[in-house]
Amino acid sequence: GETKYETLAEAIAAANDNDTVKLLADAPQEGAQLVIPKDKKLTLDLNGQTLKVSKYTANAAQVSVFGALTVTDSSEKQSGVICSDYTGTAGLVVQVEKGGKLTMAGGTITTDGMANAGNAVKVVSGGEVEMTGGTIRCDAKRGNRAVNVYGNFTMTGGFVVADAGDGSETYIIAVCGNNGSEIAISGTAQVSGPEAVSAKSANATITGGNFTGTITVTKGVSGGTF
Repeated sequence: GETKYETLAEAIAAANDNDTVKLLADAPQEGAQLVIPKDKKLTLDLNGQTLKVSKYTANAAQVSVFGALTVTDSSEKQSGVICSDYTGTAGLVVQVEKGGKLTMAGGTITTDGMANAGNAVKVVSGGEVEMTGGTIRCDAKRGNRAVNVYGNFTMTGGFVVADAGDGSETYIIAVCGNNGSEIAISGTAQVSGPEAVSAKSANATITGGNFTGTITVTKGVSGGTF
């Protein structure tokens, strides 16, 4: 509504189910993890602003989603960003926890700014990500994953990008499916990277979308442009 809060954490704490929290300016989250509690179901409108978690190293996950979070961006340029300056190893910009769900509909989640390799989005076993728009991106650090899936990942639109950089770094994957995970990509999805999809031990199906980079799946491909 018209109520203003000084921090994003305060706004999330005050939000009721199905409320929208809209950033009116860049939202630095310093020294603490941002948590979407399991009893919350809300939309975060980045509105062209930047949500940056910084100076927090107690947990690799900078944003933890236990409830249901939809990320959108109502700005004309779609310039809203979720990022971190995590300095540890194997950092996670957003982790979707068991029972949690992230719906990605706009804006960007990126590993840009982290000191070492990690994941832009990690989906743990029992967690779920549905992607209809926006961008999930990892930069060119050895071992980076844009989306690292142990739970469920469904993509019908938007972009998942693994930046190849100058080509000197290896094991950079856009969508990585691990043992027991479920991956379904279709529609207008755009996936690119040195390894666009690496899912030899996952239950992965591709029925549509556009792909640039190597593809490794075991269940099958019945659509898409490669």
